Amino acid sequence: MHKASGRCPQGLLRGLGPVRAVPQLSECPVTAALPGAGWGWSGGWVGVQSPLTDRPRGAGGLCWGLGSAGAEVGCGRYSAQAAASSDTDTGHGPSPTTQGKVKNKREMIAGEFKKLHTLLREEEQLLLQSLEQEERKTLQRLQENVTKLSRQSSSLQKLITEIEKKCQQPVAELLKDVKSTLSRSKNVKLQEPEVVSTDLKNMYKISLDMREALKRFGVDVTLDPDTAHPKLVLSEDLKRVRHGDTRQDLPNKPERFDPCVCVLGAEGFAGGRRYWEVGVGDKTEWDLGVCRESVSRKGKVTASPEDGFWAVRLRDGGYEALTSPRTPLPVSVRPGQVGIFLDYGAGEVSFYNVTDGSHLFTFTDTFSGTLRPYFSPCLNAGGTNVAPLIICPVPAPAGGNRCTQQ
Repeated sequence: MHKASGRCPQGLLRGLGPVRAVPQLSECPVTAALPGAGWGWSGGWVGVQSPLTDRPRGAGGLCWGLGSAGAEVGCGRYSAQAAASSDTDTGHGPSPTTQGKVKNKREMIAGEFKKLHTLLREEEQLLLQSLEQEERKTLQRLQENVTKLSRQSSSLQKLITEIEKKCQQPVAELLKDVKSTLSRSKNVKLQEPEVVSTDLKNMYKISLDMREALKRFGVDVTLDPDTAHPKLVLSEDLKRVRHGDTRQDLPNKPERFDPCVCVLGAEGFAGGRRYWEVGVGDKTEWDLGVCRESVSRKGKVTASPEDGFWAVRLRDGGYEALTSPRTPLPVSVRPGQVGIFLDYGAGEVSFYNVTDGSHLFTFTDTFSGTLRPYFSPCLNAGGTNVAPLIICPVPAPAGGNRCTQQ
């Protein structure tokens, strides 16, 4: 790939449309490539006018900022959008792009139902095992009652048989031994059996809702302050994070993100299935997902699967999966809360709109090493994006807790 620094090779811009000036951004040292242009740049920020919009088109997912050197940076506002001219109807049948989108959507639908079927089968087995266990405990208690009653009945029957035999003896002998027999009969204590209810304690709620199926994988996630950018403000319980106005005097540890405004979860996952939820409320920008524990924390940070990030984001009112290239996410109901499900063994990270229960996106990959929850509240944008990201408690499968944005 040909590299350019600061200025674009003019010959390479022919055919891309008129060059439009873009305000210089204080970018962290990320090398990015223009889609389809065949060259890259580092340092300054170059805009190219899109054939579909008069807005500059740049490389999305890059870490950039607006301050002087050393200021914190957020992720690029401009998304890398593939030209949609191939989607237009030319009268010659579906375009390859349209067919690709249909194929992707078909695979997504099939994959989500396969996942739901698997979870429902597991849930069925868990409910049946729980029911069998409750039945076994109830029958055991009933059997203990039967054993106690049988023991008491046997003792009484022996005394009755002994008294009946003595009654057949002459009166003199009967009176001589009856005191001992009556004394033993008084020592026989009849215990009332334990009352055993046959009502089922568990409600055995059956739900076909994906979130209900995911709740049993709920994990308590907290933020790791040692990874937080110096301008990120964390709550005392390490459940909330927002971007502040003042850079805190914190140790410049290798694990701390700087200059990108990110923070990781304290928990690391190297296997199994985990589910957590994050309240995004009315924030105008955010990033959420998982990343490798070994990702770069300083300088160059590109959020993509190739660089160890599996995340989705909100920018300019639109939602994207940080694939390469970016994948726009159609959202009919704005999510106020996002659910993240990591299935390490299956190599999947899925995102759900908890507000309406819809599926947003699923990454499929092969994982190795430890993965950690990833959060970026992004820059506060002068107060328009000051609300925090909130890690919400995942309700128990039969519960109804909801996370509220305050």
